[in-house]
Amino acid sequence: MDLKYRKLFYRFKPLHQALRCIIYNKGVFFYKRLYKERGYDALYANLKNSKKGKRCFLIGNGPSLKVEDLERLAGEDCFGANEIHRIFSKTTWRPLYYVIADRYSKSTPEEIRDIDCKIVFLGDYYWRYNTVLRKDAICFHEHMGYSTDHFAFSNDISKMIVVAPTVSYFSMQISAYLGYSEVYLLGFDHSYSFEIDKKGRIIETGKGNTHFYQDEKVKDIIGNVRGMTKAYEAFKKYADEHGIVVKNATRGGKLEVFERVDFDTLVL
Repeated sequence: MDLKYRKLFYRFKPLHQALRCIIYNKGVFFYKRLYKERGYDALYANLKNSKKGKRCFLIGNGPSLKVEDLERLAGEDCFGANEIHRIFSKTTWRPLYYVIADRYSKSTPEEIRDIDCKIVFLGDYYWRYNTVLRKDAICFHEHMGYSTDHFAFSNDISKMIVVAPTVSYFSMQISAYLGYSEVYLLGFDHSYSFEIDKKGRIIETGKGNTHFYQDEKVKDIIGNVRGMTKAYEAFKKYADEHGIVVKNATRGGKLEVFERVDFDTLVL
């Protein structure tokens, strides 16, 4: 959609949110059928708390992400998302998990099929509109609430994962379900060339590239940083209440919801 029309669309926040809720939440019927067909009862039961006491890294796709840092994460449990595969030609590192939910993602089904990882989590919104070419992919139901100022946090991803303006919120809910006791963020720059302000207006920030790779169409990438912050605050609240350590190991960036930690002290 052209930027000028997107600016108009985002201004009507109640209508925008209502339409998104309808589109996302109707996927529950698709998911329930798939859940039964694939025997997800046993699968999700085996995943729950299977990583209790361990640590993981959530990898963001911000421009601060460095190949050499990823190489140092070999052997660590890592979550990658969306177009993380663009860095694979430069590193031997691979994520343990890959997560994607947005049907408009530029990651094609063929690229997802070829991603070298143990588990692929695909949202039902993506699954419904794309041909899934991986038999080992696990589907989850994306549930969207009507509030853009408060995000629930799902403690049972076999039923649903709550939608927020960032795919990393899916990874956070998955990591908690798997039982990870420590979660570290890397590559979370938390800023975009175009962002949505609290009034629903799209503003140009003057920031350069928003990913570790060169964006083909910068104007197509509009970050709801305020919404992302609210989602991260929801994860922090859940983590604090459940004894999960969450720290931000990003080199620079603007995300200050979580306590900062020097990446170099985490990985030798």
